[in-house]
Amino acid sequence: MSGPEHRHHQIKRLEISGGGFLGDVVIDFADGLNCMIGGRGAGKTTVLEFLRYALDELPDAGRARAQRQAIEGLVDGNLKAGRLRVEIETQDGLTYHVERSAGERPEVLDEEGRATALTLGRGGFFGIEVYGQNEIERIANTPTFQLDLIDKFREEEVQDLNQRLRVLEAELGNNATEILSLSGQIEELEGQLTELPHVTERLEKVFRTRGQGLPAALERELTLKGLREQEVRLVRAGLEHLSGLRGSLEAQAMVCRRAPGRLDFAQVGRGPNRAALERVSQAFQTTCQEVHELLTAALERLARGAGEIEAAGGDLQEAHRQQDRQYQTLIQTRKAEQDQAREQLKLQRRQAELEEKRRELERKRQARNGAQARRRELTRSLVELRNRRTGLREAVVAFLNDRLSPGIRVSLDPCSDGSRYRQLLLDAFQGVGRPYRGPVQTVSNALRPDALAQLVRTDDRAKLAERGKITPTQADWFVDRLRGTRALLDLEVVELPDVPRIELLDGEYKDAPRLSTGQKCTTILPILLLESEKPLLIDEPEGNLDNAFVYDTVVRKLLDVKRARQLILVTHNPNIPVLGDAEQVVVLSSSGTKARVAAAGTVDVVKEHVETILEGGREAFEERRRRYGR
Repeated sequence: MSGPEHRHHQIKRLEISGGGFLGDVVIDFADGLNCMIGGRGAGKTTVLEFLRYALDELPDAGRARAQRQAIEGLVDGNLKAGRLRVEIETQDGLTYHVERSAGERPEVLDEEGRATALTLGRGGFFGIEVYGQNEIERIANTPTFQLDLIDKFREEEVQDLNQRLRVLEAELGNNATEILSLSGQIEELEGQLTELPHVTERLEKVFRTRGQGLPAALERELTLKGLREQEVRLVRAGLEHLSGLRGSLEAQAMVCRRAPGRLDFAQVGRGPNRAALERVSQAFQTTCQEVHELLTAALERLARGAGEIEAAGGDLQEAHRQQDRQYQTLIQTRKAEQDQAREQLKLQRRQAELEEKRRELERKRQARNGAQARRRELTRSLVELRNRRTGLREAVVAFLNDRLSPGIRVSLDPCSDGSRYRQLLLDAFQGVGRPYRGPVQTVSNALRPDALAQLVRTDDRAKLAERGKITPTQADWFVDRLRGTRALLDLEVVELPDVPRIELLDGEYKDAPRLSTGQKCTTILPILLLESEKPLLIDEPEGNLDNAFVYDTVVRKLLDVKRARQLILVTHNPNIPVLGDAEQVVVLSSSGTKARVAAAGTVDVVKEHVETILEGGREAFEERRRRYGR
């Protein structure tokens, strides 16, 4: 008989070996509500952080570096040379083991102990949610963390959008570099081509002033000499073009050759969809192989083509040598016309060089037009993806309000955080020697970044002053400082992040950062306790909460949600394990140098420990008897 269908991930066991404060400790976890209790310093928080570390759910180093370093320091100090081994079970019923030592990356093993390429943490195949003692308050205080909390409810979709946005933003960054590079090259070519009219005029003058002109034979040799130089440039340009194509195709061929090894289909091919996945794997590998063969054939053809051009170029060089001897012989017999011929040849050569630059200028302009068209398309895609992400968040907000109203209210103000926009302008104005902070603040409040970019690009200074609510002189600053710069391109795509607001009804709705510490936990904790496939780990969820709220809200939510997700809580409040009817209570004790599991089992099995360790434990059992008759 098959077991029950799994609908959420579970942590089954934690094994700590190799010494350290919790060395040689094994802790089993049940589905449902797990509580870890014990005296101060017994290692409860350490167990929670060991699980967080082993399963690679550390805080983001960019936004919570101090917290991440504190956790890594705790793990290093308590684990020492030991090793963590965590048995996990996915919502599909597959079992894996995760092993990790301090300072190393986690290793995911399958049921047979074979190493896999599966990843954990954000975007991995198995994730957990962990909140330490101060993290709930940090969420209440910080809109960025509130946004992360909202995103957890549509995590896979948001992560997919975020990944696609990162790719687009990288492409836009490369595109901006390409446009600026092309613009610089265009400007340089335009400067060089100012010489072309003068060269043409001088050449015409040479023809007008040479009297009866050069003999026809010398005239013809001069013309052919100019053609030979153009022929040499054409051969060189052809070889350079093929070389560029070859370099590009070699990079693509390497990508195709390595691609099959980047996707480990075997690791997820043991599930019920194995046959379909094998077809996907076969199609993927066959496609990569065939494309690699086509690219290899193309590279071989390019090499042959380059060889053919070089061979023809060699023949051309030999012909040029013969023809140059004829030219030199003729010019030596015409001493009187030598200087005139050299002047004409020099001007013809320079004219040909400038004509080639003119053609290059046209190619660069076309390339820039193409890059600008790609930028417009990329920008449209960027806006679309950002709007889709905002739409997901708005759906989560509606869900949260439906589940938590009227006590808690959640809202979202789309694209309203202008801090990145303002910083971009401040960076652009740095070092100008003018009081620019005030105008930057005024313009960023009055104009969206794309609107500002358009006004600068069109050099509409009057409208910039009017709509940006700045003086005409300040509008001149903006146009002169931003036009033709990377900052102007960045303005078109700089993100204005969504800003969430979480409020508690306390006579009136109050924004979370304005609440007391206890009220902050009262506001955020019910959101954390909503259903998810991920195990939820919280260190002292009752912190700063009064017993009435623990009775009426926390316990009620625990009883409701533990049927749908695994909960692992560190607690000093007996009402949580007792009234929450914990499936597993782990009792930790410490000698001061070593911790151990003193007892483990259901709340009834460890009743004496609960009553002894947790203040109010006996009263909690009496309250359970009064409420539930047991």
